[in-house]
Amino acid sequence: MNQPLFTSKSLRTMQNRTLFTVLFIFSLFVTTVIQAQSPVNPISSNSTTEQLNFEACGEISIHILDQSLTSTNSIDIANWEDAFSLEDIEPNFFDLDNKRFYIQLESSSNLGSFINVLLETLDENGNVVDQQTDVKLKKISGGFSTKKYRSTARIVVVDNDVIDDNFSDYTGSDQDIDVYDGDDDIGTNDDNKNDPTIYGILGQRIRVTYFSNGRNEPVTSELIDICEPSNIKRVRLNLINMRNNAGTGTYLQASDILAEIDKMQKAWGQCCIRFVNKDGNHFTEADVVSTTQPAALSLDNGLHMLNQVPNLSTIALSQQEQTHLQLKDNDPSTVDMFFVNKYVLIDNESDTTPTDTNVAATAFIDWLAPSSHNPNITAAQVRTIIITTNARYFTYAHEIGHILTDRAHFVAPTELGGDLDYNGSAEGHSDFPVRANLMRYPPTSAMNGVKESKRLLPFQCFYARNETDLPY
Repeated sequence: MNQPLFTSKSLRTMQNRTLFTVLFIFSLFVTTVIQAQSPVNPISSNSTTEQLNFEACGEISIHILDQSLTSTNSIDIANWEDAFSLEDIEPNFFDLDNKRFYIQLESSSNLGSFINVLLETLDENGNVVDQQTDVKLKKISGGFSTKKYRSTARIVVVDNDVIDDNFSDYTGSDQDIDVYDGDDDIGTNDDNKNDPTIYGILGQRIRVTYFSNGRNEPVTSELIDICEPSNIKRVRLNLINMRNNAGTGTYLQASDILAEIDKMQKAWGQCCIRFVNKDGNHFTEADVVSTTQPAALSLDNGLHMLNQVPNLSTIALSQQEQTHLQLKDNDPSTVDMFFVNKYVLIDNESDTTPTDTNVAATAFIDWLAPSSHNPNITAAQVRTIIITTNARYFTYAHEIGHILTDRAHFVAPTELGGDLDYNGSAEGHSDFPVRANLMRYPPTSAMNGVKESKRLLPFQCFYARNETDLPY
């Protein structure tokens, strides 16, 4: 008997092989198309989630969640509002911040008990600024259709790989900080394992990416803004750098002034506020205008300040200060910042023996202008800051805070007779030490540090954004 060319068994085998080959070729085609159409894009529209590859793990999505565990398009810079006790910083302070965020991945397949993702900060050109390579996401649910993985809390901070971002400090600041709770998942060094802080400033973006096969194949990615772009308010500055008596130079270098403006940017980034030049653009040294003194002044010897009780209702300007303020640009939409040598105290305008002082700066706020508040200061003289060479680390950021909030100093209820207990608590914030607030009674801190005077509370951000028409 002739044997059939194909038995029913061999025919089924060939059919299965043919079907497998067709499916395999189709899957390669789909993967190639997906990879070609969906590259990892450093900068794109707000809150973009990209499926970068199909793989055996099935459908995957990744999101950044806000403190209420809701998917968000943006994350704000941390205020550290609940981070401090009166004596120290709270363990797991990042779990307490009202601007904390989480990373969550959802998969239709089981990826194990935990996975690692890459967390990055990107600048405006898409370049990596800060990076955490192994952020651990633990499985929090294992439903039939969807498995969820979530990170611990983390916050955005504004000191890159120093101070806030790795809890180190300058020698002599007496802030040796070890706040972690002993959780093995949290490393004590910057960017180690689940470091809860990542550096970022306004205009930058946060990207999180999940990979398969180690670090070779990006599977899905999420990209969001640091501060919602439509929520960023800008404040125009007019920078006036006074020349010396001989007119041969200035008391401060333009580069040093811009370095201080950068500290202002970082401090007020907590409130989604950015400082720009008179035209609304980024600062360059050309924006620091070298200006000749009025003939009536002798700034080498110091700018006169009246020796008077610092009462907002009665404080008056010296004749020299009034002359100096005539250099303002008369544009109420800008803040004029003058940079001078020093202040000297006089008892009255007839005083011929001024006394040297270490006054760092003064600010003339809107509240002073109505005659019902202070009859000695006019609307043309407010929205002005005068800064001397005695300025400390946070002086510039502190003084602009007076202008924006239209208020004096942030003090504790323990203030008695002008003596302020910096370790006391702030009214309404029983665990927040006054020493850590940017707007504390002077002097501000002489150096940077986790617990130094650079924090702002949410109500201060509200005032800064709403009390005047300067932010736009």
